[in-house]
Amino acid sequence: GMRAEAINAFEAAATLDFDGGWYDLATALEENRQIGGAMAVWRKRLQYLDGLRPDQDYVANASVKLPQLSQLNKEIGRHAAAADLFAAQGNEVYALAEFKAAVASWSMANKVKVQH
Repeated sequence: GMRAEAINAFEAAATLDFDGGWYDLATALEENRQIGGAMAVWRKRLQYLDGLRPDQDYVANASVKLPQLSQLNKEIGRHAAAADLFAAQGNEVYALAEFKAAVASWSMANKVKVQH
């Protein structure tokens, strides 16, 4: 029930180890109806996974940054670009859903690459 305190703790954890605390932070923000904050965490996670700078977005960089080697990589780019477009239109709920889908696609593509 201490949502604000939980969010602060998750923010601190994510700062110390973004690879480990980001999901809990995003989930806590979303559950606290802070969709913009949750979306920012998902965006940062996707940028971190793909090695983009924080100021780069996928609308401009999906075709350059993501190798077009598999359908999954194309899915990452499509979801991430859609997320940026929805965010620019002020539709944070759809943007958040697209960022989640992009991260899920990245995870799936990474598992496929490891198996080959």
